[in-house]
Amino acid sequence: MKELIDKFGRKINHLRISVTDRCNLRCIYCMPLGFDISEEKFYSSEKIKEYISEKFNLYSAQIEGSGPARYYKVEEAKGSIGFISAISNNFCANCNRLRLTADGKIKPCLGNNIEVKIADRMSEGDRSYSLLANLVGLPRENSRRF
Repeated sequence: MKELIDKFGRKINHLRISVTDRCNLRCIYCMPLGFDISEEKFYSSEKIKEYISEKFNLYSAQIEGSGPARYYKVEEAKGSIGFISAISNNFCANCNRLRLTADGKIKPCLGNNIEVKIADRMSEGDRSYSLLANLVGLPRENSRRF
């Protein structure tokens, strides 16, 4: 298998962090928002696992997280490696995340361009629970449970 190269021409070698330090590495490497990706620039998690397996003994780890990552261990590593395979192994049905961007937008899905400008809503006086309740469809009558 060819070397893994990022879009800037740099060799991808982040695995060494997990091998040398007690670090659990999760890979959602350069995920294209809105699914704008070409075949020659895409590496599935399976291809990356094959590449790692050529150099290390890679095996499934018994690690349960609350997110979509599937964890593996390398025999020589102190940490684990988690793959978030958003394109090659879609996990939308089990997604439980909202993402808040630095510019005040909530993105319920990384796979499309839907976003809610929460900063605008907050400045209009809609605060905390009632704002989130409207965004995610929670009943307003539970507004004091947080």
